[in-house]
Amino acid sequence: MVATTPLSPQDTERVLARLPDVAPEADPTRDFVLRDASSPPPRVGETSSTPLPPLPGPPPVELSPAGPLAVLHRAPEGDVPVAPRLAITFSQPMIATSSHVEASSSSLRARVRPDLPGRWRWVGTRTLVFEPAERFAMATEYTVEVPAGTRSAVGGEIAEATRWTFRTPPPTLETQYPVKQAVGFRPVLFAGFDQRVDPTTVLGKIELRSKDARGRVATASLRLATSEEVNADSGARDLAERAVAGRWLAFVHTTVHGAIGRTPGRDDPHDGVSKALGQRVAEIDASLRHRIRRTLHRDRRVERKPARQRDLRVSDAPPQRAAVGGPVFWRDRVDLHAQ
Repeated sequence: MVATTPLSPQDTERVLARLPDVAPEADPTRDFVLRDASSPPPRVGETSSTPLPPLPGPPPVELSPAGPLAVLHRAPEGDVPVAPRLAITFSQPMIATSSHVEASSSSLRARVRPDLPGRWRWVGTRTLVFEPAERFAMATEYTVEVPAGTRSAVGGEIAEATRWTFRTPPPTLETQYPVKQAVGFRPVLFAGFDQRVDPTTVLGKIELRSKDARGRVATASLRLATSEEVNADSGARDLAERAVAGRWLAFVHTTVHGAIGRTPGRDDPHDGVSKALGQRVAEIDASLRHRIRRTLHRDRRVERKPARQRDLRVSDAPPQRAAVGGPVFWRDRVDLHAQ
């Protein structure tokens, strides 16, 4: 606290003398400022009991006269790219418009074959719609039938059943591997489609054929490739990673059947090497036979005997295949006996 000293009466008078004069109020007798007075209440008039005019109602429904009932419109029909729902429009009202429950639970049903889960409902009073749980399957032909005896709400009846069909497209091959490229001796083959397929069913429709230089054709047995085999092949692995699940399959060949099956030099992975090696061995064999004959004629130490008594002979036995794996080797046998 700071110690203070009160002003003397003279000093107080001098401070107050420096303040400006206070203007007096215009009406010192007025205590409060009030708002303007409210308007007076309305006066009571006469009471009228005249009713208001009724609201206009909906236009009357024009019902077709009872007669033959027909299907005016149906969709889908024929070949279609995709079928999300089925719609049937009749020539007469089929249900009343008084209740939504009646529109969603009517007993009228068309027949769809092959059968599939879904929900029937009415759109208006004349159009019946079927919404499958999933869209109609691809690569399938469906038959729709409105049975004979179907009656409308006004008494019309279908005399004969109405039938039609529609077809969804079969799968189309979009991706294949390998194509015009060098691969290993046992490549992983890849096929990608534009829709979901059953790999086992599709594999049963695939045929793998090969042809040798002589035009002989052989076929091969196939099986689905394992995930390890797909991952080991870079080309098949990249395609499988980019493909939509369920729309591809990968497979490998197992056994070759046919004319090429076990012919030496044909069924071996080193077929080209074996063929060239066989040609070279044949050339060496011919040259060797020629040199042996020339040597026998020059050598004076070889006793000349009649041809039937000669012990020098060059075997004409067919060549024998070496029992080794890999390339095919051929061995010729030359028997030389001199007495």
